[in-house]
Amino acid sequence: MKFLMALLFLLFTLLSIVIYIYLTTDIEVVPSFGDEDNTSQHESNTTDPKELEERFLKEYFQANWEDIQEQLNQAIEKYIEIDNAGEPSFFWDKKASLRDELEAIFDEIIEDMKDGRVDEHQERIDEIKEIIQEDVVQIQAYEVDMKTAPKESYLSTTVKGYKEKIKALEEEIKLETKKREYIEEQIHAYYHNLGVLLSQKEFVLLKNRIDFDFVYEAAIVMNMLQKAMGKVKKETMEHKYQLDKTLYYYNTSRIVFEFILYLEKRHREAIDKVYIPHLNALLERKINAYKEDMIKSKQAKEDSKLYVDSLKVQKIFIETTKLYEKDILKQRKALWRVRLVVAKHLELTHNRYIRSKETSESLRPKRDMQKILGAVIRYYLDDIGSSVEDAKQKEKYQVITRQLRLYQ
Repeated sequence: MKFLMALLFLLFTLLSIVIYIYLTTDIEVVPSFGDEDNTSQHESNTTDPKELEERFLKEYFQANWEDIQEQLNQAIEKYIEIDNAGEPSFFWDKKASLRDELEAIFDEIIEDMKDGRVDEHQERIDEIKEIIQEDVVQIQAYEVDMKTAPKESYLSTTVKGYKEKIKALEEEIKLETKKREYIEEQIHAYYHNLGVLLSQKEFVLLKNRIDFDFVYEAAIVMNMLQKAMGKVKKETMEHKYQLDKTLYYYNTSRIVFEFILYLEKRHREAIDKVYIPHLNALLERKINAYKEDMIKSKQAKEDSKLYVDSLKVQKIFIETTKLYEKDILKQRKALWRVRLVVAKHLELTHNRYIRSKETSESLRPKRDMQKILGAVIRYYLDDIGSSVEDAKQKEKYQVITRQLRLYQ
């Protein structure tokens, strides 16, 4: 009895200590992201992927602004050199050489702007897909073994045992599927904030398209340029449009437009010189194979069903290849629109820069660069969804992309 009373007293003492520590200790809640704008606690603790990714992009830009500004300044200096370069001689085209150097700076900025999380997320998705595939194969093996398993046994797995194993694997598949869906939602939210305004299904298909890397690079760079112009505009206004600040604003604007034209050129040249020719060649091979199998199916007395099945598969492939090419050509049309719009804005900006420079008169910018860039982003990413909806066509869509990658 004494022992029991002592034990109860000890438990009561420990409980009192725990309660005292809980009541007297300050508990700090650490938000998942930094909070420069003093957002509310509700906002800092949000779990909405779109809000989290929007804040990430803002903070990512803020953290890298000095590096971005330095690279833009290097590009401006190179662009001014191009302005001042003489006409090409028989032996050397200085402007062309300087433009190559300018494009090398653009390439460096593109690589620096890429978000490493994108590759990490994709690697994790691939890992999850492997886990699920392994579980599916194991379930199939258990289902086969269960057919000959005893109902009761101490030496081998019973029917009940196999059912429990299958159930455990099915639960693991559900859990891994939820993990994959959450990661895919994060990725979708990230691109949504870059201006890729597609449904989840449309976005997944776009991600599987051969030119998606070009779309991503354009989206991340233009998002960064839009934020950079906001910074430059604010500084120009704070200095009441002093001549040097106004000239810097125009120079930065010129570089921004040149950068977008470079992004457009890279993408369009890949479409014209690589993707379309190889898609046409692929389509021609598949059509020829379809015609050959059609002849063989009519001549075959046996195995005619084999040819019929082959014709069905090839027909789906041919239809999907045509839709794939349609999607690529639709993107090419959007790129030409971007080129026409941006080239016009570049010309107007260049003219105002020259007038301000030659007259030493600070001509205030008439157009809002952030709004212009917002429109350009929409032009670039407008109507980039695909008309492919059938599950078999989606599968062939990925096959076509893998074949095109061989020629990159």
